[in-house]
Amino acid sequence: MGETDVLSAWSLRIAEETAPDEVDLAPAMAHAFVAGGKDKEELFRRSGSVQGAFGPEIAIALFPAILAAIETIGPHLLHFLSKVADRSQDMYYLSGVLTSLVRIGDHFKRKKEAESLPDDRYEPLKKVSSELAEELRKAGLDQDQADLITYRVLKVMIEDPSGASQFTKEVTQTP
Repeated sequence: MGETDVLSAWSLRIAEETAPDEVDLAPAMAHAFVAGGKDKEELFRRSGSVQGAFGPEIAIALFPAILAAIETIGPHLLHFLSKVADRSQDMYYLSGVLTSLVRIGDHFKRKKEAESLPDDRYEPLKKVSSELAEELRKAGLDQDQADLITYRVLKVMIEDPSGASQFTKEVTQTP
C-alpha cells in the first residue's frame, strides 16, 4: 500500500468509527493535516455563527482534533501499537475491553471500569488512552466525549496495529 493509500484508508476507518459526519472529508483533512502550513491551519479555523441559525454556534470538525491528538502522542502511541503487535493474544483482550468501554453509556461507570483494569496487562492501554483523551479535551471536547472517541480510535487501531502504526507515522511524519 502506498503512502497516500495508507493515509486515506486509515482516515476513513477512524472517521467511520468516531466522526461519521466527516467520513467524506476525512482523507482530504488527513492530507491537509500532513501537508502542514495553511492547509493544516484551515482545518482548525472555527467558523462563527451561521446566518439564520439560533445562537452563536461554533462549528469545528472533530477529525482534525483526532489527528492533532495522534500527532501529539505519536511516540507513545507507536510504542503501544508495537507492544500490541508483538503480543497478538493480548490484542483480542484489549479489543474486547475497548468494545465494552464504548458500549457503556454512563460516563462514570465507563471511567470506573477503565480505572479498575489491572496495571500489569493493561498499563500501556491505560497510559495511551489517558494521553489521547487529554489531548482531545484540550481541543475542546468534554471529558465524556473525549473518552468515548479515545476508546473508539484505539479500538480501530488495535484491530490492525501494524497498519495503525503506518498511519501514525504518516500523521506524525516519523520515518
